[in-house]
Amino acid sequence: MSIRALTSASALALLFGLANGTALAQQAPDTVDRIAEGDCDPNVQGSDCRRDRVVITGSNIAGAAESAALPVEVYTQEDNLKSGNQSTMDFIKTLSVVGSTVGETNQFQAGYGNIGASSLNLRGLGGGRTLTIFNGRRFNENTNMIPSIALSRTEILKDGGAVIYGADATGGVVNFITRDSFDGLLLQSDYRFIDGSDGDWSAAALWGKSFDQSNIMFSAEYSHRSELPVLERDWAVQEYADNQTPWAPYHTYSTYVLRPSNPNNPLVPNTPGLGRALGVVRDFTDSECQGSSGPVQGQVIAVSGLPTCWWNYMIHTYNLVEEVDQMRLYGQFTADLTNSLRFTAQLAYGKSTADQIGTVASYQANVGPGPTSGTAFQYRVPSTNPYFASFLQQ
Repeated sequence: MSIRALTSASALALLFGLANGTALAQQAPDTVDRIAEGDCDPNVQGSDCRRDRVVITGSNIAGAAESAALPVEVYTQEDNLKSGNQSTMDFIKTLSVVGSTVGETNQFQAGYGNIGASSLNLRGLGGGRTLTIFNGRRFNENTNMIPSIALSRTEILKDGGAVIYGADATGGVVNFITRDSFDGLLLQSDYRFIDGSDGDWSAAALWGKSFDQSNIMFSAEYSHRSELPVLERDWAVQEYADNQTPWAPYHTYSTYVLRPSNPNNPLVPNTPGLGRALGVVRDFTDSECQGSSGPVQGQVIAVSGLPTCWWNYMIHTYNLVEEVDQMRLYGQFTADLTNSLRFTAQLAYGKSTADQIGTVASYQANVGPGPTSGTAFQYRVPSTNPYFASFLQQ
């Protein structure tokens, strides 16, 4: 029977070889059924004639220089649980082949794609060059839709698959494969403590029921990731004297320029490389500069002979990790119609909820106060304000 099963697998590989391109084959460890000789009789109803299953991706062109099988790394659900990661996505990000992953602070900006989406980045070529497939079929690159608890394993092709799939697979291919069947109820929950944050937590449930020739499975997941402000990490908060790069990550500087003679019309110089600065501070000591711009950020520096308060406005608005709530629902139904024909139906739903920051942090609420409308970006203190008289005396 072993010879007969091997012949079937080889014939299947050859069939795909005639249809596609270069061969990538990975045997599924949880779908192998070895049947002793004599146990299978196609003429007997209910006889189990299943053979060894081989998952084929692409094909093998005989005589090609790249005839050897390309390496496919397989990570099971148990590998993810042992690693202590909250999700399959977190586990994949720990692999050396994965570059910086789009989907932390920038996943809620429309300029990076769909708001609330995150994508994989193999070989550092970007999410647009890493193909995500789900059960062997092309899938939206948004990995937030992947039902982690329903997965059986994750296969990663690191050598690129552009010949088979196109340019979007230049960096590699990641194939998320769900369980073939599940019978029972599985509950999972975890909490991750993070210094400077409220922590991350998740909860998931998987239910399945097997019948004679079919299986139905449902999963539900909910996860919460708390925000991590820039001010909570010393490496991200530096004084201007230590880091004078104007447009570095988490270091974008603006200025306040002294003009006490006419505070309602502050001086607006155009500093090369930094753009125009808005604002007025009457007392330009280092302490006053720090008080108006945040801890260890303000510093008085002479620009064109004028005392100028430089400050990093990025730290007041942006986070290292944004707060996000995610929900994932998944349903799967499989039925063996014959010994060689299976019907499969899948339904997936996902939702991400997050706040998108659309303000310009450099225009603080304490720049350019005045009793009249005056200059643009200046906030007005109306005469009906109970502190209006005190404000005029300052």
